[in-house]
Amino acid sequence: MDKNDQGLISALRDNARVSLSDLAQRLGVSRTTVRSRIERLQQRGDILGFTVVLKNDAIRDPVRGIMMIGIEGRGTDRIVRQLTGLPELRAVHSTNGRSDVIAEIGTSTLEDFDSTLAKIRLMDGVTSSETACCYRHVRPASAQPSGCRLQARPPSAQAKVPHSTRPSRAQITPRPHHRIVPSARP
Repeated sequence: MDKNDQGLISALRDNARVSLSDLAQRLGVSRTTVRSRIERLQQRGDILGFTVVLKNDAIRDPVRGIMMIGIEGRGTDRIVRQLTGLPELRAVHSTNGRSDVIAEIGTSTLEDFDSTLAKIRLMDGVTSSETACCYRHVRPASAQPSGCRLQARPPSAQAKVPHSTRPSRAQITPRPHHRIVPSARP
């Protein structure tokens, strides 16, 4: 996938209904090139389809978050089965690193969100968790899979924080295994 394909996909994520002419102008290529690239991306399976985002889909879960879950031993398959049975779970992802599973949670109230977190933490075999609440959607729902739409803080924003104001390792206090951490605002 070259730079033009990546630019095309980025533009389609912003607005999948944008015209071929507008895409061509944005990328600096012909309409025919845009059409053939979209067809090639679809044939290769890079683009699986286009979707419509309804208002009700966007407001269905006003309280959203992701929960990184640590699991004891070989209990991942069992925990994943239990998680997928919860109606508040929008997606479950296996991962590597400090967490074994990432769960995308969506509820209508903070109380329901908290109750869901408690249910997950009480599952036999869950050893740790860290939860980040999602404050706003950065991209339309068609741009990414269900659940949170998080965007990393750009390097320019990180660079504005003077090094002297960042806590040293000695200043960071230990935290309990289960915690809720608000996600960084862009």
